[in-house]
Amino acid sequence: MLQKQFNELDARVRLSQVKDAVITAVGRLSHQAKLTRCLNAVKTNAISLKASELAEKVVSKELAAALNREFKALGVGAPQCFVAESLG
Repeated sequence: MLQKQFNELDARVRLSQVKDAVITAVGRLSHQAKLTRCLNAVKTNAISLKASELAEKVVSKELAAALNREFKALGVGAPQCFVAESLG
């Protein structure tokens, strides 16, 4: 029982010696966690990637269709354009 009380008092004394540093570290970690949560909200590369994906699909399909119409108009029957999926 006395050993347990001694250990608790010893821990309190040790903590009091570094209390300011611990409080500062906890504050910094809390601030870092808030910033990390905000990071996803300010990332714009997801928007850019989606815009690129949409542009690639729309432009590529329209271009393939236009080329196929040109080939047909020129009387070239063999070449056919198609849209290939990009690897990312």
